[in-house]
Amino acid sequence: KGFNVRDDLAASLGGEFAFAMDGALMPVPSWKLVCEVYDPNRLQATLQHFVDLHNQAIAQTGKKPLRTAQESFEGRTYYTIAQADSGPLLEAHYTFDQGYLVAGPTRVLVSHALQVKTAGTSIKHAGKFLELTPRDQHANFSVVIYQNLGTSLAPLAALAGAFLSNRGGGQGEALQGLGNVKPTLYAVYG
Repeated sequence: KGFNVRDDLAASLGGEFAFAMDGALMPVPSWKLVCEVYDPNRLQATLQHFVDLHNQAIAQTGKKPLRTAQESFEGRTYYTIAQADSGPLLEAHYTFDQGYLVAGPTRVLVSHALQVKTAGTSIKHAGKFLELTPRDQHANFSVVIYQNLGTSLAPLAALAGAFLSNRGGGQGEALQGLGNVKPTLYAVYG
C-alpha cells in the first residue's frame, strides 16, 4: 500500500504547531517541534509505514536506510527516526503528551521540553516575549514568530569575527555585530 499525505498523515494532526530553536546551535541544533495530534497511535503507525516504504524504495540504490527505535524512559515511550549510522544531526526523537507530539534532535531535549512545560516556565512566561507581545483587543493570534537569536549567535559571531579580523579587511567587526541582534516578535491575526 502507498502513502497518502491527507488520509495517512494529515488526518491524525490538529491545527496547532510550534517550531523552536531555543538553545545551542552547535554541535547539535536544539530544535523542538510540537504539534497537535488527534490520534497518536494512528500517527505513529503512519510514520512507521512511511519509514518502511522509504526503506523499500531505496533498498536497491545502496543508500542508507532510515532506522526506527522505541524506548521507555521515566514511564514515557520515546520514538526515534534516524538515518542509519549518521550521528545526531540526522535524528529525530519524539513522544506524545496530552494530545501533542513533542520532537527534538535528542531524547534528552524532548524530555527537557516536557519538564519546562510541566514547570510552567515556557516562553509564554518569558519577560522579553511578554514585553514584545501586542497589547490590543485581540487576545490570540493565528501565528506568532519570535526570535531572540542574539544570545545564540553571539559565540558563533565572535568566533567568525575573530577569524576574519585576523585575515584583515574589516569583515570581522560586521560579523561580531550579529551577537547584538535584538529580539523581535511578529503576530499574525487570521
